[in-house]
Amino acid sequence: MQITSIELEGFWSYRDPQQINLEGHPLVVGVGENGAGKSAILVHAVAVAFYGKFPKATIDENISTGAPQGRVSVEFAIDDVRYRVSRVYPRTGSPTGQVLIADPSTRSGWRPVTEKGIREVSAYMQDLLGMPYETAQMTWLAEQGQYGKFASAQPAERFKLLSTIFDLDIYAQKASAASAAARAADAEVTKIDGRIAEVTGTMEQQDTVDHGFTAMSDKQVTQNAADAAEELDRYTQQLAELNSADPARQTVEIRQAYELVRQERVGRLNAALAKKDRSELTSGQTKQRANAQRQQATARLEQDLAAASKRAEEQKTRATNDRRNAGERLLEIVAAERDITAVEQEAAGKREAADQHRRAAADLQAEAGRQIGEYTNLKAEFVKIREELIPDAEARIANLERTADGHADCFTCGQHLSREDAAALIDAQRAQINGWIGEMEDFKARAIAAKDASEQTSVRADQELDAARREDAAAAQIAARVARLAALVASRPQVEQAKADADQLLSRSGRDEEQWRKQVGEAHHAQVKEIDEHEASAVAAAEADLAQAVEEIAETETPSAREAALADDLAVAERAVAAEAAGFQERRQDLEQKRDDAKTRSSSLAAESTRRHHAATARAEQESRLKGLRSSKEEAEQKRNTLQTLHKAFSPAGIPAMILNNVVDELNEAMNVSLERLSRGELRVELRTSRETTKGGSDNKITVYVETPTGVRPYDLLSGGQRFRVDLAIRAGLAAAISRGTGTPIRSFILDEGWGTLDEKGILSTIETLFRLSEDTNVITVSHIASVRDAFPARVEVRMDGGTSAAELAA
Repeated sequence: MQITSIELEGFWSYRDPQQINLEGHPLVVGVGENGAGKSAILVHAVAVAFYGKFPKATIDENISTGAPQGRVSVEFAIDDVRYRVSRVYPRTGSPTGQVLIADPSTRSGWRPVTEKGIREVSAYMQDLLGMPYETAQMTWLAEQGQYGKFASAQPAERFKLLSTIFDLDIYAQKASAASAAARAADAEVTKIDGRIAEVTGTMEQQDTVDHGFTAMSDKQVTQNAADAAEELDRYTQQLAELNSADPARQTVEIRQAYELVRQERVGRLNAALAKKDRSELTSGQTKQRANAQRQQATARLEQDLAAASKRAEEQKTRATNDRRNAGERLLEIVAAERDITAVEQEAAGKREAADQHRRAAADLQAEAGRQIGEYTNLKAEFVKIREELIPDAEARIANLERTADGHADCFTCGQHLSREDAAALIDAQRAQINGWIGEMEDFKARAIAAKDASEQTSVRADQELDAARREDAAAAQIAARVARLAALVASRPQVEQAKADADQLLSRSGRDEEQWRKQVGEAHHAQVKEIDEHEASAVAAAEADLAQAVEEIAETETPSAREAALADDLAVAERAVAAEAAGFQERRQDLEQKRDDAKTRSSSLAAESTRRHHAATARAEQESRLKGLRSSKEEAEQKRNTLQTLHKAFSPAGIPAMILNNVVDELNEAMNVSLERLSRGELRVELRTSRETTKGGSDNKITVYVETPTGVRPYDLLSGGQRFRVDLAIRAGLAAAISRGTGTPIRSFILDEGWGTLDEKGILSTIETLFRLSEDTNVITVSHIASVRDAFPARVEVRMDGGTSAAELAA
């Protein structure tokens, strides 16, 4: 990548457009007063164009005061291909940008390779250059105070910087992911262990529980359960036989029969009472509803009658209005029939008058043409005398006067004239001229009169044409009136029919009103009849239900003969049971106790048999589950071990360290190739990677050592000039290593300031270094020091006037 041109407008102090053409200038220094904008146009503009990175926090802060937007464009070449990247940042709205490639076949000479989006431009540029902005800062883009960003960093930080440059951070992400997955797998192993312990503990607990039948085998439990069931059946049968002979049972049966008869009677009585209440309520509600409906019907009748009367009145009014309007229209038609002939004649008269005015205008236009022709002829005669005849005569007189010494010839016949004849001829010519002057005056007066007459005649012709147009307009208005009258006359049949319809409607209005009122009355009578019939039907049904309810109440208010007989039988049975109840009850209680004991034994043994069956099934399921858990644990442990191995491989001491060892060897070679040339072989630099710790780990550090004529020194102990060379060599080496990987060579280095920390000897040494670097790489630097400015063959001179900067290349 080699920068060839920078354009800037509307950013920082550069309100006006600026363009710096760097092509053909391998070594350029930006000079000017502090704050004039040297770094802005040579450093910041490139960072914005390539990566969209600004020196100030917000876009608005970077746009020039008063400027609506900022624009930057940089042209550069990669191998033999030329590119242009441009970006525009408005104060409001979205920024735009585009990358173009040189294409002579297009009208502009450039062909876009990206859309006009900032993100697309940044992604394309990073891919094209083969490095992000952070890597550019450590290679070819040395911003102010960042010359030794790599070498002056702490050893551990250098390791991180190289990891970032060579995209080794991806292994940190993989290591983190593997570590997280390993922890998850370890947690899964722990969880499975817990489940195994839970299942094992449950099985052990089940083995130690005593349900009271531990001494019995499964066969004994089954046999004892069958014996207990048989015993339960025997006691149940004996108890049933005892109950069938119970004297109190007969009392129970009589009581049940009595209660059934009594409850049936009471139920019928309650139902009849409820039915009586409902019937009375229904009858009253039906009558109230019918009265309300009759009142509504009466109100509706009055409304409908009033509406019928109103409708009839409206019909009469409409018929009267239609009849009056038709009569008035007939009168207009009669008047139109009377006047239409006269109006037509008036229109014809107007048209004839217009034709007369047009004929008069034509005659006047012809007269004006004749008069203008006369004026033209008179003017031509006047011009002929003034410009031909009089000048010709005056020339003759002048010729005769020049030859008045006796050598004159006649201008008509060519004969020799005497002095006297020449004088006479001069007098004759002068007399002729005077005559022509008189004719000219006459021609002029007549021409003016002819022109005035033509103008007056043209005015009269225009007046006649205006009069004709007025007559035409009046004729058109009268013709429109004739058309309206004709249309009115033609509408007589329709108007007469409308009058007849109105008369018919007026005569029919009374009959219509009578018919409408009759229909309303009939509808009202029908509605009232329906209400009455519905009321009568509903009331009759309610009264019938009421009569049935009263009859039912009368029948059920007092007990029936069967209910009275059952009550007597119940009293006799209760007296007989009282004497026999004591012995019978004691026998019953003994059988019930034996039956309950047998039932308890049978239930316990049946439950134990069922429990043992379920326990065996559960035991099989638990053993199967335990086998599955142990298999899952084995898989989880294997997965955990694999992930732990991957974590170690992806950690900085693993694959990244192996890659970085190879990269460092390559970097040392590339850096020393540059440093050999920059220091004339006086310096060599070596990056040493992390070393093993006493605990077998790695401290992940990179140390910079420099071999000088006086021995090996750490970077921090170098002189300013030595550090500058080493920094450039490291940047060049990094750029070369990255370029070999991406295929994009870096042929431009930007070095912002940094001169102020050097003494005079260091400045001279640094200048010499840059001259060597510029042999195969364009170098752009910035300085406000006079000795630096004078040493460079090409300068970008930056001046500020009134807060606005301007830049110009001087070579």
